[in-house]
Amino acid sequence: MTAPAGAGAGKRLRWYRPLAFGLTMLILIAAAAVAIASYGAFARAGMLGIDLDTYRAFAQRWLDTGSMYLPWQMAAPFDPQPLPHVPDRMPSMYPPTAVLLFAPFLVLPAVLWYAIPLGVIAYALWRWRPAPWAWPLLALVLVYPPTVPSVISGNTTPWIVAAICGGLVWGWPSLLVMLKPSLLPLAFIGIRRRSWWLAAGVGLAVSALFAPEWVSYIAVVRNEDTSLAYSLGGWPVYVAPFIGWLGRERVGGRRVSCR
Repeated sequence: MTAPAGAGAGKRLRWYRPLAFGLTMLILIAAAAVAIASYGAFARAGMLGIDLDTYRAFAQRWLDTGSMYLPWQMAAPFDPQPLPHVPDRMPSMYPPTAVLLFAPFLVLPAVLWYAIPLGVIAYALWRWRPAPWAWPLLALVLVYPPTVPSVISGNTTPWIVAAICGGLVWGWPSLLVMLKPSLLPLAFIGIRRRSWWLAAGVGLAVSALFAPEWVSYIAVVRNEDTSLAYSLGGWPVYVAPFIGWLGRERVGGRRVSCR
């Protein structure tokens, strides 16, 4: 007597979740080891939160001079990542409106710089409840070399990932992706939502207030001496929200709405 056709599939499904969970835990252990090693390296070099310090320096420069950009950035080609990394001397490659994110952290506690984007990411994943197949893939993102250092240094990468997550959930936050213009296509994630169009209108009005700075920014971009590969390096991290979104929980055979 042969077993029912569905018996084999049922047996495989019975092991599906435990296997996904076990693989995810192994990857997370590796990610924890990477995080500990990275934190130690940054601490020994005195570079914990170095990028956040740099963004605060950009904001202070804007308050002091009216511009985030240094004069020599507009005069000739330059290296956007000069060494040593001294916040006060670093050239800004962010668009003028980025100062609206950086300036509040001259007075806000630094912990909020980390807590806000990580909280949005955690909420989105909790809301989506990704299927087991997505768990190892999401865990692998934590092992990807740029991921943990971007958090330890206080880079804007977690904010970009949070903007993508927010765009997939609410629509309008995807516009914040334009902190890094090279990621412009991702800013249109929420374009089908009314909230996106309202936020885009507000954003254009605010951008107009920075008109002189946009002229400077265009000159800065023209003089930037870097390759496209530099921007592409973070794409595996930016794909993570889509993994969670595509794997979101199904109820009654239908995916849970993101609205």
